[in-house]
Amino acid sequence: MVNGAKVVIDPRTGAVVPNLYAGLIVPGSTSNPTNGIVTPTTAGYPSSMVFNNGIIFAPRFGLSWSPTADNKTAVRLGGGIFYAGHPDAGTLGNLFFNPPAIYTPTAYNGTVATAANTTGLLSPSSFSRDIDPHAKVVTSYQTNFEIQREVGFGTIVQAAYVGSFGRHLGEKWDLNTVPYGSQFLPQNQNPQSATPTPLNDNYFAPYQGYGSIPQQIFQGNSSYHSLQLQANRRFAKGLQFGAVYTFSKAMNYSEGDSTTSGGVARYQNWKIWNYGLAGYDRPNVLTFHFYYDVPKLSAVLPNRVVKILFDGWHLSEITSFISGSMMTVSMGTSPSVNFTGGGDGARPLMVGDPNNVPGGRNFYSWFNAAAYAEPIPLAPSGVCPATGCPAISVANTGNAPPTQFRGPGVNNWNTTLSKSFGIAKDGRVQGTFRAEAYNTFNHTQFSGVDTTITYNAAGVNTRASTGNITSARDPRYVQLAFRLTF
Repeated sequence: MVNGAKVVIDPRTGAVVPNLYAGLIVPGSTSNPTNGIVTPTTAGYPSSMVFNNGIIFAPRFGLSWSPTADNKTAVRLGGGIFYAGHPDAGTLGNLFFNPPAIYTPTAYNGTVATAANTTGLLSPSSFSRDIDPHAKVVTSYQTNFEIQREVGFGTIVQAAYVGSFGRHLGEKWDLNTVPYGSQFLPQNQNPQSATPTPLNDNYFAPYQGYGSIPQQIFQGNSSYHSLQLQANRRFAKGLQFGAVYTFSKAMNYSEGDSTTSGGVARYQNWKIWNYGLAGYDRPNVLTFHFYYDVPKLSAVLPNRVVKILFDGWHLSEITSFISGSMMTVSMGTSPSVNFTGGGDGARPLMVGDPNNVPGGRNFYSWFNAAAYAEPIPLAPSGVCPATGCPAISVANTGNAPPTQFRGPGVNNWNTTLSKSFGIAKDGRVQGTFRAEAYNTFNHTQFSGVDTTITYNAAGVNTRASTGNITSARDPRYVQLAFRLTF
């Protein structure tokens, strides 16, 4: 404090400077504020700044076999390895937004008149993206095995296993995340504060002189297993129909693979902290469809008016029943609580089954909020002893998996009624009228859920809307169309 004002001291000269300079790079302290950054001209690195993986092979295999003499049964199997380029618009193009290509100095306590002549001060540079120079190529292994049988009446049934396995998928972690407990260490406390308050992370980050360093690495895995059953009747006697059912399971470490998604833990075990049912996991998908030529009424009541009004109609339907997506509870506190003092943060403790809702799921209670509890702060007083913080445990970080319960599913009927008729006697001019209804029965299909829990100082959830349904899918839409063909 100087004259009642908080200040900071230049560590080189001992000069007193305004408090808002805290955490900034001392002017003139280094000739290269981005020491250690690789650029296209750095010796030993390619100009693209990523090393080429060389020639990679993508073999395919397929087999089709008819094991019966009547040739009504077919067995098929296949597999292959597929590759994809690194995601986003291009490695070098995205890295252009990093220092040293771009700096963002800030001028403090200046005026418009002095703005043109000031050099400003630099804070530790943050990166928009960093990429592993030895990144593997995104790879997908795909396989299938199916048995198909014609059972008569123009009907074919089929059972298949389909699998897809992602390897070297893009993930993101922040290299400069401070370790668990760092913010609670005595040496990292702000001496200007009367209560335990940590200094800015820049003072004790793993890579000092830098802010966040979101690095894109290609180490993620995913898996998809499915049993697919279907039956289809070919179009005959004015009728075609079919049904498809898929029972599946999808697991992954994260959703997405860009710098704005696909985040994984820096310190926690990925297999515990990140691996779980994917957000796109839909264990049950049932669809059925039909197309029906409505019999001509004029065959029973031969009349020109009857023929014009009631002949040539077609009815079709596509109906879907789909399991809801996996959802995750997010935890907030009021007043704010720092549970872990750094690291990968904290999640709620699961003390019950969120799917076990007393009285059953309803509009106001889609999941059981009482199945979650507030974790225990690593340092309740805000500072650890001089000997160091205790070992971090699930009591501090929480034990909730990355996804915990399933959201509302889909129950949708789409119907089309159409009529074809000739306008000219020679048949060269045809008209078609279509009436299409989406969500035909206007069935309410919920979609969003309030998944936020806010704990007060006593560890009680104060958010009244937790578990409430927040949105619904589209209501019934009707579309009318007329097509003239000539």
